[in-house]
Amino acid sequence: MSKHSQHDWLIAIANGEKLQATQTNSTNWVDVTGDEGLYLIVSAGTHTLRIKPKTIFVNGIELPAPMTKAPPNGTNYFVVDLISTCYYQDEWWFNTVEDQYALNNGLCHLTADAAISHAKAILKGVKGDAKK
Repeated sequence: MSKHSQHDWLIAIANGEKLQATQTNSTNWVDVTGDEGLYLIVSAGTHTLRIKPKTIFVNGIELPAPMTKAPPNGTNYFVVDLISTCYYQDEWWFNTVEDQYALNNGLCHLTADAAISHAKAILKGVKGDAKK
């Protein structure tokens, strides 16, 4: 027996995962409740759902959470780099000691934008102008 087409969303709602929705062809995601998610599932067509990406706060700034698990070998990822003018290092995962060090210290992201945001948040705190 195959899974229901909305299986993953229904499990996410049952598990209390936070959801977000956007209208088709939009990039503006908004938080929705489980009930709203159920409504969007059955009304199909006008919205796209996703599980809300995990976030962290660094110096009062909300940003995408870093990776917490090692990706498959050969995955392109980005390491927060506070001394680079672009704020990150572009890397490929091969489970090296350096890969593991960066992962274990919460410095790995799957997008350059996330690594840049993370680096800037750290630097904001170091420069002393973080929100208190």
